[in-house]
Amino acid sequence: MNAERLLIVSPVYNEAGFLDRTAAAIAAQERRPDRWIVVDDGSTDRTLEIAREWERKLDCLTVIEARQISRAVGADNLALAREARAFNLGLEYAAWEDFTHIGKLDGDVELPPDWFAMLLERFRERPALGLAGGRLIEPSPAGWKRIPIPDYHVHGAVKLFTRECLEAIGGIPERLGWDTIDETYARMHGYQTHSFAELVAKHHRHWGSADGRLRGRAKKWCAAPDGKESIQVPLPVEVEIRLDDRGRIQSVESGQPDSEALAEAAHFIKSLRANKKLAPEEGPPPPGATHQLETDESGQKRLVRKRFNAI
Repeated sequence: MNAERLLIVSPVYNEAGFLDRTAAAIAAQERRPDRWIVVDDGSTDRTLEIAREWERKLDCLTVIEARQISRAVGADNLALAREARAFNLGLEYAAWEDFTHIGKLDGDVELPPDWFAMLLERFRERPALGLAGGRLIEPSPAGWKRIPIPDYHVHGAVKLFTRECLEAIGGIPERLGWDTIDETYARMHGYQTHSFAELVAKHHRHWGSADGRLRGRAKKWCAAPDGKESIQVPLPVEVEIRLDDRGRIQSVESGQPDSEALAEAAHFIKSLRANKKLAPEEGPPPPGATHQLETDESGQKRLVRKRFNAI
């Protein structure tokens, strides 16, 4: 299809150790992008210098600097969705509406030569396909290891949209979890999302570790107010895992839940009591009880979901 026009945007930050591989893989593509925008997000290493060197070698490449995006000192880049913001800056700069296919490629990913050619072929074969990608392998002490994902999930590092799909979902949301939200919106609008197992790229740095740290969310036992006392409930918190230069865990730290989550938990406990859904630690549970208070080893009360036998 001669009318196909391919735009790739790469938000980069401190990718000096990997960007050469990414750019060399772009240069070796059987079907190169019509335009490749690299958005440097204030790198403090040689990333911008390396990008400028490749800009002189590749006609399709344009390098821009995201200086207008403020960098909060010590802030969590994933929580700030800085990557999504830099990506959107690149889309705007390139006038993405003029392209039929729009993709995101991280600056630490090395693509096989047939990557874009095969993805465009898959889009032609499947008209309902709106978002596609391939699989990633990462370095480990035992060698390269594939990251397990379901077929419908597309890695944030290697996404390719049709223009119609990207328009339908309203673009990329600039918030934490954007690379799951976008594909959920795509399916809600009737588009298929798929990662093809036969396409495998090398991800040279562990997910989320642009500065040697993995970040995400997990549930943690937290004290929610219950009158004059407090009850431990599982609430989502930010988790940070520090890695060494070989990707091994050095330490794990967790944050605290926000005030809104604590207020919702307190309201939930109050609702359980009001509707007689909360069983006491001792004695028979009320009919229809769904939760129970238990005392843990440290003497703190915990709210635990239970399945009670009918009496």
